[in-house]
Amino acid sequence: MNKEQWIEEVLNSTVELKNNRLSHDIYNNVLSKINQKNAYITNYNKLKWISVAAVLLVFLNIGSVLHAKTLRNQHNKGINILVDELNANNSYNY
Repeated sequence: MNKEQWIEEVLNSTVELKNNRLSHDIYNNVLSKINQKNAYITNYNKLKWISVAAVLLVFLNIGSVLHAKTLRNQHNKGINILVDELNANNSYNY
C-alpha cells in the first residue's frame, strides 16, 4: 500500500463519522463549573486585596508608633536639657 492510497483510505473513513451533540445536562454542568471557577477567581482577588490592605495597615501602625516614640524621645531630651539648665543656674545654699 503506497502513501497516497493510505491517505485516501483514512480520509474516506471519516466520511461516516457524525457530529456529536452534548446533552443539555452536560452543557449546563460545564457552564456551572466555569461559573464556579470564575467565582473562585473573584473571591481570590478579593482576598488578595484584603490581605494587601491588612499588611499596609500593619505597616502604617508600626510607622506611627515608631514616629510617636521618636517624638516622645525628642520631647524628653528637650525637657532634660531645660531641667539641667535650671539646676545649673539655680544653686541653693542651705
